[in-house]
Amino acid sequence: MKFFSRNKKAALIPGAIAGFILLYHLTGLSSIFSELKQPLLSAGYLFSFAGSPARKIWFGITEGALAYEKISNQEKKIALLSRELNINEDNSNERNFDEFSKIFEANIVEAKAIASKFIAGKHVLIINKGEDDGISSGLGAITAEGVFVGKIIKTEKHSSLVLLPMDSSSAIASVLAKDRSITAILRGKQGIGMQMELIPQDAGIEQGDVIVTSLLEENVPQGLLIGTIESVRYFEGELFKEASVSPFLSLSSLSKIGVIIPPF
Repeated sequence: MKFFSRNKKAALIPGAIAGFILLYHLTGLSSIFSELKQPLLSAGYLFSFAGSPARKIWFGITEGALAYEKISNQEKKIALLSRELNINEDNSNERNFDEFSKIFEANIVEAKAIASKFIAGKHVLIINKGEDDGISSGLGAITAEGVFVGKIIKTEKHSSLVLLPMDSSSAIASVLAKDRSITAILRGKQGIGMQMELIPQDAGIEQGDVIVTSLLEENVPQGLLIGTIESVRYFEGELFKEASVSPFLSLSSLSKIGVIIPPF
């Protein structure tokens, strides 16, 4: 009897899921979830910002709101500076990272891009700065125009490897520049492009929209340029849609990058 009772309970699960999906579409649940997106993002940020668990909770209670506002202001400054620099111009040798260092209130280690290679099946960028320069694994890297280059995955004394966002093993928390409430995971695609996944089906996303880094990406400031939407794919009945993303990063014209040393 216990066996049949357990099976009966298990059989109810698919029905419950189906019922929830119907309620989501036919009632006001979808609008409620939309309203909850930004508070949930804020909560996620508060509990991923600081070091130990206790310090995270205390920071969130005492100064979380101020930090969130500060990073929002940083994002606006990044957008303005990137627009002024014009990412399509090939004159990055004349630029430095001073402005971004001020925006992030962090030290930026300037490094030279030596080569891009496939090492152990990963598409990486080799740079000429490493542990002796304060660089460690997990730190984010940018161009002088505010374009996200990737994250450090390995360091030596005088060199480091940066995992490029186009690599198939790369996964970046990203947002739509025009609407920060639209968040998704950005994955590398065949080493040349990117795929944006887990986009809410009701998200207003279309070709040409700009994608930037999310505040949920560890050790990476929000608002760094990643790419633009090429196409959006969605099948009827699916909870999420996905999009192809064309990267801003151009390896052929890349000569130097900056590695951002927290705090921001």
